[in-house]
Amino acid sequence: MREPPLKVSYSKVNTYQRCPLKYRLQYRDQVPVEKPIVMHLGSAVHAALKLLHDPRNAAVPMLDAVVHEFDTQWQQLAADRREYEARRDDGRAMLESYYARLEQWRGRAVLAVEKWFSFVLDGAIEVVGFIDRIDRLPDDRIELVDYKTGRYLPSAHELKGDLQFAIYALAAQQMYPGCTARAQLYALQHDLGLRVDISADDLTHAGATIRRTVTGIETESFPARPGRQCDSCEYRPVCPYWAPVEAQAAE
Repeated sequence: MREPPLKVSYSKVNTYQRCPLKYRLQYRDQVPVEKPIVMHLGSAVHAALKLLHDPRNAAVPMLDAVVHEFDTQWQQLAADRREYEARRDDGRAMLESYYARLEQWRGRAVLAVEKWFSFVLDGAIEVVGFIDRIDRLPDDRIELVDYKTGRYLPSAHELKGDLQFAIYALAAQQMYPGCTARAQLYALQHDLGLRVDISADDLTHAGATIRRTVTGIETESFPARPGRQCDSCEYRPVCPYWAPVEAQAAE
């Protein structure tokens, strides 16, 4: 019997590329850790923007409805942690600034929000994920929009050949055959859209990166890859690389 394709996502591939050991802890061993508050903030803001841009809307929702959706999602995630109060205000401010500039999206049609995709690479690797929003532009091109709620603003150099958008473009080829796709990262903290052009070389590189990742996973190659990302890694408290050295009595 033929084995089913190994299933990966951008998050899995990116995690493995940044630190194979974190991949093992998170996805293979499923070690329980508390999610950082920034992840909860992103989830609540994304839910509000999904409501705002849902193509099934008969009319554009009012700002109060969008903020209410954020508050509802936030309350479900917040539990009793005091820090959530301040970050709730951050989320509301992002949505209010974004809503004030809705005119910038005029002339395009929203085809889908949080669109699930799945495609098979080489007949052996299933690549899955969600795209925050897919628009059809006036010139009939497709634009793939991804929202970011973090404070970090990537440079044009960092966005060139970005793996996430290259994977999204590969998915768009399957969903909208023959269409030309471009991408936009929308940095909500800065109220700024960053255009991302995707070349054929980027798609080739993405395929190679996915294959290399799968090879590492299948051969159970999970070395630690320490770096700046360790400072904010939620797995650091349980990471064997960062285990404290036991004190030894001097002889």
